[in-house]
Amino acid sequence: MILYLVRHGESEHNASGAYQDSNSKLTPLGINQSIELSNRISKIKADLIIASQFLRTRHTAEIVSKEIGREITYSDLFVEIKRATEVERKTINDPIVKRFKELVRENFSDPSFRFSDEETFFDFRSRVTKALQYLISLNKQSIILISHGAVFKMMVSIMAYGEEVDPNTYLKLRNLLHDHNTGITMCEYEDEKWKLLTWNDYAHLG
Repeated sequence: MILYLVRHGESEHNASGAYQDSNSKLTPLGINQSIELSNRISKIKADLIIASQFLRTRHTAEIVSKEIGREITYSDLFVEIKRATEVERKTINDPIVKRFKELVRENFSDPSFRFSDEETFFDFRSRVTKALQYLISLNKQSIILISHGAVFKMMVSIMAYGEEVDPNTYLKLRNLLHDHNTGITMCEYEDEKWKLLTWNDYAHLG
C-alpha cells in the first residue's frame, strides 16, 4: 500500500496562531493552497480519500475529491489531537495557554496526568495506532489521507518505533519534523513494514 499523508490548507487559526477547534475554516490562502494541491495530486491513482471530519480538512478533501473524482470517507480516527477546551481559540501568549503548556511539558511522560479534557500522549498514541491498523485493514493499493500535522508526526513515530513508542522519542521526532499546509508525505506498507519515502513535499506551492 502507498499512503499519501496530506495536511489541510491554511486555516483561520493557523493564520492567527491560536489553538484550533474543529470549526476553524480555511483562509483564502488555504483555499488556494488546496487548489494547487488538487492539481498536483490529480496525477496520483488513489483508490480512495480518507479525511478527518474537522472543517478545515473536510474543505481541503472536497477540493481534492472534485479534482480526482474519488468519494471521501470521513473518520474520527484522524482528527487533530484534542487540546484542553480551555485553550481552544486562544493564542500562545494567553496566560491559560502558557499554564497548560507548562504543565503538559512537565508531566508529558506521566500517564496519570491530565489538565482537563485533553488527549494525553498515551490517549493520542492509542488512537493513532488504531488509525494505522484501520488503514492496513482496508487492503488498498493507494490511499490519500487528508488530516493534521500532529496526527502525521505520531503516525511516523509509530511506523519507526512501534506501537509502544515512548514520550521522549516521540518528542524528539516531533520537534525534528516540520510540516507545511498541504505538504504531502508518502509512505509505503509492504511485508508488514513501513517505509517513509518522502516528508512534507509542498513543491506545488512554488
